[in-house]
Amino acid sequence: MSERIKISDVLIIILGIFILIVLIELYFTLNELISTWISYKYSPIYRALLNATILVVSLYYMNKLKNTRQKNKT
Repeated sequence: MSERIKISDVLIIILGIFILIVLIELYFTLNELISTWISYKYSPIYRALLNATILVVSLYYMNKLKNTRQKNKT
């Protein structure tokens, strides 16, 4: 049995690509703001905190997505 690709699935993929592009731009903009507004001595600390926050949030949502997909399979 072949599955049809729904329009909503295509829209979710397109919106996901847009969100990814916006997040990348936001990441670089935040790094620029850190280097502009924060003293050069403290900017590595703030960049590390920004990167750690992004990593934790990404891992949380990947785990949530994985659990949701496993529940849908059963």
